[in-house]
Formats: sequence, C-alpha cells, structure tokens
Amino acid sequence: MPQNFENNMNPLKIKDRGNKLKERIIFKPDSDSELGYFILFIVEKVKKDGFSGKPSQVFWFPDINVKKNDIIVVYTKSGTPSVRENQSGNSTYFFYWDLPSEQFSSNLIPVLVEAQGWIALEDSEDDIET
Repeated sequence: MPQNFENNMNPLKIKDRGNKLKERIIFKPDSDSELGYFILFIVEKVKKDGFSGKPSQVFWFPDINVKKNDIIVVYTKSGTPSVRENQSGNSTYFFYWDLPSEQFSSNLIPVLVEAQGWIALEDSEDDIET
C-alpha cells in the first residue's frame, strides 16, 4: 500500500485519545505544500498494518499553502479554525472536525490521503447510455 506523498507529511499523531475536549490529530509537512490536496479519513484498523476501505468520517482541508515544519492540528470537537504564528517562525493551523464524540477510543485510526486530482459528478437528467 503506497504511503509516500509527493509533498511528504510527517506521521500522524493522536493526542489525548478518547478525550472529547482535547482529542486531536497532529502532523507537519516535510516541504511547502498545498493543504487542500489532503483529506483525512477515520477508518477501522484491521490487521497489524491495514485498515478498512470504508471511512466513517471525512475531513477535506481548505486550500491553504503551508510551509515546511508548520504544525497542522485537527480537533475532533467543534470550534473555529485559526492560525497562530510561533516564535520559531513557523505557524500552527487549528482545524475543527465538528464530530459528535471522541473518535479514537477504540480501533479507529486517522488516515491522511493526498488527492491532487478529482472529478465532481454532476446530477444530470440527460440520457446517458450505460
């Protein structure tokens, strides 16, 4: 299963797993990146290094350019997105998934996917041969 991105991201970390008020996912880009190309999924962990292909939740990041070593934090609770400039010169970006409960108290894990291309299907009443 591929695990490398064109724009590499450091491994995902879950902090305060199972704590509704503090549970969050943290990662850092290894290079300047367009965050809007990345999607977080919550999936069930199966086997030692595998996960199910049926995500229970999806979070698509907004189009924001982030720099190498910026910090990306995604809380599972509700909140207002924000950015904090750090003394080190990098930035910390805070996002909120607005989920009804903590997500990582069982065998659920976050998976970060890079999607640099997509097609949105439009609802159409045109006759299409299948």
